[in-house]
Order: sequence, then C-alpha cells, then structure tokens
Amino acid sequence: MEDFISEIVDAKFAEAPKLLPNAAKSAATRLKNQLVEELENFLEDDSEFGRSRALEAIEKGLTAAYNNYEHAKYKNGKLEEKFPSVYHSRIAEHRARFAFYQYLKATIFTNKPASEPKPSPQASRQKEEEAEHTMRQIAILHIYLGIQITVGNRVEIAADEKFKAPTSGGKLYDTYNTLRSSTDRVGKHRNAVRDIEKVISILNEKYPDNKDAISRAEDELKIAKANNI
Repeated sequence: MEDFISEIVDAKFAEAPKLLPNAAKSAATRLKNQLVEELENFLEDDSEFGRSRALEAIEKGLTAAYNNYEHAKYKNGKLEEKFPSVYHSRIAEHRARFAFYQYLKATIFTNKPASEPKPSPQASRQKEEEAEHTMRQIAILHIYLGIQITVGNRVEIAADEKFKAPTSGGKLYDTYNTLRSSTDRVGKHRNAVRDIEKVISILNEKYPDNKDAISRAEDELKIAKANNI
C-alpha cells in the first residue's frame, strides 16, 4: 500500500526544476516517511466513526496543501530568485501532499467497507508476530543508543524488529538517515512527541543502565513538546 506514496512523491519531485540532487532526495525521503505515518494513523480505526474522522482530516489536508502551494508559488518570489532549489522543493512537497490526499479520498476511504470479517486464530497469531513499533521509533531508538543503521545491517535490524516486507531494510535505513538530525526528530510532526515517549519506555524497559541515552531522549522530548503544542 505504501508504494503509491513513493510513486506520488517521486513523480512530483521529478517534475520540479533546479533541484539539488542530494537535498531533493533527502526532502523526498522525509516526506515519504511522514505520509506513510499519516496513512497508518488514518487506517488505525476502521469503525464508521474512525473513517469519518479520517475523511475529515483528509479534507483539511487537501485544503492546507492547496493553500500552501498557492502561497509558496505566488508569494515567495524572492525565495525562488535566491534559493531556487529550496523554492521548487517546497512546491514539489505541497503538490505531492495534495495528490496524496486526493488519492486517499478517491480510493481507500471511498471503497473500503465499514467493517471487516473477524480475523481467524491463525491471522491473530500472525498479527502478534508483526512489528511492535514503527520504523520511526526504531530509527530514533538506534540513534539514542548510538547504533548505526547501515547498508550492511539494515536488513538484519529490520528483520529483528519484525518488519517483514522485502523493502523494509531500505525503508528503515532511509528513515534512520532522515532522523539523524535532532531538528527532524523534535520538529513539527504529528507523532514527534508520541514516538519519543515510546522510545523512552523502550529504553527504560530494555536499557535501564544506559543513562546517557535516556537523558538525551528526555531532553529531546521536552523540545518536541514545545514545538508541537
């Protein structure tokens, strides 16, 4: 299901001129991770009420993406002149977000049934074996622990965390690199506070002697809360 997100983001960034390759790749990866988490949140509650709330959020997202695009396109002339790569990267992001919400509204939340059959015992057991934490949380945990996620170990780490998709190693690696800057961990993000709180609980449970990691996480949690009021 996440493939359509990559297709949308890659297409919009490919259409944007004057982008610096490395900066554009980083911005696109960061946006993909954000949209994947938004999608996960939208799909969490499959009740009629949950779907209604998700549609409401999608409508707001459509409006915000369109307004941000219009503002960036017509009121940021100086930015385009001085920093064309930054300007066109923002334009691409707003266009990708708009296309993402359009896709959700037109497909997933239009055609998805209000309720689904009760899972079999076998499916329930399989669910218990699935990943307990999000990729974002696992990436942040490794950053606090000082354990690098590399091309060489990404598949193994993803498997250890029960991420089973063939592309999980690569996605975890991209997420880790996106979050290596503290600014990206504690900045404006709907899950910034929740994710760091979850990582702190993991640290306290599994790594109680690593006081440096716990202290670092607690310090960043304060900043994340201040940035996401």
